[in-house]
Amino acid sequence: MSIQWDESMRTGDDLVDQQHQELIRQINLLHDAMQQGHGSEQLNKTMQFLAGYVKTHFHYEEECMSRHHCPAAEANKAAHQQFLKMFSELQQTATTSRVGASMAAVKLLQQLGLWLSNHIKRVDRQLHPCIHGRH
Repeated sequence: MSIQWDESMRTGDDLVDQQHQELIRQINLLHDAMQQGHGSEQLNKTMQFLAGYVKTHFHYEEECMSRHHCPAAEANKAAHQQFLKMFSELQQTATTSRVGASMAAVKLLQQLGLWLSNHIKRVDRQLHPCIHGRH
């Protein structure tokens, strides 16, 4: 099932929202590749994307929350640390074998789906009223 961007994900910061949209695009690419039996090949590309994404996006988003005095800033940092731990474990699983790569692809899709619904919609979204002066 593809994931579609919707207003419930909007944070109010254009760059954060663009980065989230690119994350969704990458998730959908992996999902589509898995449906076509090419998940292992796309997994490497997705993992490379995520390795860069977590560095740039997490840093920018944490700075943004701090700058706007968002009450979710600390929860956001903690969630990012949890994601980094999960991502590191998946990287190890993906490199152990072809079976490991398949398992990692499935688990990555599951984790990213949860991340979208639990983190972006519940934590990152709290940035919106802070940016627009309504907190």
